[in-house]
Amino acid sequence: MTTALVTGASSGIGLEMARARAADGHDLVLVARSAGKLAALADEIGTGRVRAIAADLSEPAGAAAVQRRCPTSTCS
Repeated sequence: MTTALVTGASSGIGLEMARARAADGHDLVLVARSAGKLAALADEIGTGRVRAIAADLSEPAGAAAVQRRCPTSTCS
């Protein structure tokens, strides 16, 4: 199965997309600013299938943090 990268995963559409992709059997990389909400979602889905990365993608450092924590070989 593939890995889905879901941004804004802590609420709204991103949260529902994460749940839907998990229900379809995808492994997940979840990105959002709220570490606490991401951890709760990872627990809900099952931490063995989820990598949660707290980062603000509106900042260049946020995108760089996601890239460092999720190299292509583990997220493809």
